[in-house]
Amino acid sequence: MSQQFGVKVDTAYRICSLRKYQMKKRGGSRGNNLNDEHIQFLLEKIESRPDITLNELKEQLNLNGVHVSVSTIAKCLEGNLITMKKFEQIPVNRNSEELKAP
Repeated sequence: MSQQFGVKVDTAYRICSLRKYQMKKRGGSRGNNLNDEHIQFLLEKIESRPDITLNELKEQLNLNGVHVSVSTIAKCLEGNLITMKKFEQIPVNRNSEELKAP
């Protein structure tokens, strides 16, 4: 066989021995851990409190026995066209006359 393919005997032996083992599929998506009921739960939480954070959503899901990462929640919400932006409190006097430059 090694002469037929023009390779050394050791290489042909290694190729033949590798064929005994089936290569496992690599990569790909592992699927979504959140079902429709969980997604609806998240959307209701966001609707009732729009300034809720991803970490707080994760804690709420953990209380219900669903253990997922923050990135899983973010991807799920992005799939429903919802993005979570940082909430920034702006002081009332930020644009007052006193703070404006002369």
